[in-house]
Amino acid sequence: MTEDFYKSFKDSIETVMCDIKENSPLIHCITNPISINDCANVILGLGASPIMAEHPKEVSEITRLSSALCLNIGNITDARMSSIMISGQTAYENNIPSVLDIVGITCSTLRYDFITKFLEKVKPSVIKGNLSEIKKLAQSRASYIGIDSTEKLDTENDLMEAVSIVKDLAAHTGCTIVASGMTDIISDGNLAACIYNGSPAMSRITGTGCILNVVIGTMLASQYSNTMEKSVLATAILGICGEIGYSLSINDKSPLQLGTYHMNLLNALSTISPYDIKERVKIKII
Repeated sequence: MTEDFYKSFKDSIETVMCDIKENSPLIHCITNPISINDCANVILGLGASPIMAEHPKEVSEITRLSSALCLNIGNITDARMSSIMISGQTAYENNIPSVLDIVGITCSTLRYDFITKFLEKVKPSVIKGNLSEIKKLAQSRASYIGIDSTEKLDTENDLMEAVSIVKDLAAHTGCTIVASGMTDIISDGNLAACIYNGSPAMSRITGTGCILNVVIGTMLASQYSNTMEKSVLATAILGICGEIGYSLSINDKSPLQLGTYHMNLLNALSTISPYDIKERVKIKII
């Protein structure tokens, strides 16, 4: 099964990415103002078309017109909670793929309770969060500071415990789970994929988790492949672009400049090719 997944994933990379660029699907995002500009530009860079609508009276109509929905509870407001619930239900009822980013459920009862109510009514295609947020949703002990995860996967036992939590949560919810971190873990409840791409510099730029949310949503808009493979592809894309952006941003004369790295990360996301991914992806299927 592992070899079958890896072959199918590799075969789907070019098909999915070319499909996005050729058809420029509409991606509806309800996200936070901290990262909204970067999210829109990333979707454009990948070849799709973003719409960042969040008024409760229009979001259902816009979701129905879209090929995928990206939801994010960062910097949450009453209006955005209402819009997220409306759009999530619209997507679910109309078989429109969606990704839910559970930002900050570790540090806010408001957010945790809202996500619990949301998941009672809606089954998104993908639930995404850092490992602490995913563990919190799975009712496991989590380590965090604010919205940032402090989970460490220092040993093989640590990794396998985290994989088990992610896999069990995917099986319980019926959603593909993406747990981001230094090692990204993705599972559909049957298989789990560990992605080892990325750069520590990514955590020094605000909004990279939000960017992953919309990269996943953009890949979900393709008519090809399945949710697990497209989630793995999206996660690999961002990690590889994080590496490429870092390599273009460092030199012997000065420390890393975050503005330069930010720009180079976005540039990499707009220029990455299927060949780059096939050559650079570091993946282990469990």
